[in-house]
Amino acid sequence: GSFKFLSGRFIEKLDSQISDAAENFAHLWANETDFRKMFENSKGLCLEHTALAAQKSSGEIHGKKKEEFILMLAENQKKQLGVLYKNLHNFTLSFDYRNAGKELTKEEKESVKTTISYLSKDI
Repeated sequence: GSFKFLSGRFIEKLDSQISDAAENFAHLWANETDFRKMFENSKGLCLEHTALAAQKSSGEIHGKKKEEFILMLAENQKKQLGVLYKNLHNFTLSFDYRNAGKELTKEEKESVKTTISYLSKDI
């Protein structure tokens, strides 16, 4: 009954706030050089929020700058997927007898969980 209504309203409010955050993200990227540099050196956004940022940027960024924004998002995704791939690859190699005793980094040990989270919007 009322719990479903409240949880539904909560989800609607949360979705609205995430949408607003995506618009703010695009605005900050377009207008704040420090924010742009900080983001470009970060782990970036999950796939779902990258798509949302690209979609919501239409109201904030136009023309050549929009193209630059979309390319930056794509490059950020490419970089992050490359890191995930490398860590997963090294993790799978650890099951080969020839790599017995080789230490894995924390990122490599957690690569399956991290990759699933990344692809399923949990980061």
